[in-house]
Parts: sequence; structure tokens; C-alpha cells
Amino acid sequence: MNISGSQKVKAPRTQVFTALLNPHVLQESIPGCESAELVDMADGQQLKLKISPNI
Repeated sequence: MNISGSQKVKAPRTQVFTALLNPHVLQESIPGCESAELVDMADGQQLKLKISPNI
């Protein structure tokens, strides 16, 4: 998958960074993303994404 482009966000950097750590925000931001969830792992957390092959 190749996703490109850019967006300017009028918000404080800390607010944007916090939003990008939110699985729901990522799901809404990534084309074709069907689900996004944080999974607890022994060494931290992992982000699990399900992307549709039919974008």
C-alpha cells in the first residue's frame, strides 16, 4: 500500500500527537482501515490494524 499526501492541522503539537496515539483517530485517518486496536504485549503495546484490500 502506498499512501501519500499531507495535511496541515491547526492544533497544538501535543494535541495532534495525542490524537495520533488514539486507535480510533488512526482508523478514521487511514484509507481502507476497517479496525485499529491496541494489544497489550509483554514488552509494551502493539497497534493492530485491519486494512481492506479493496480501497
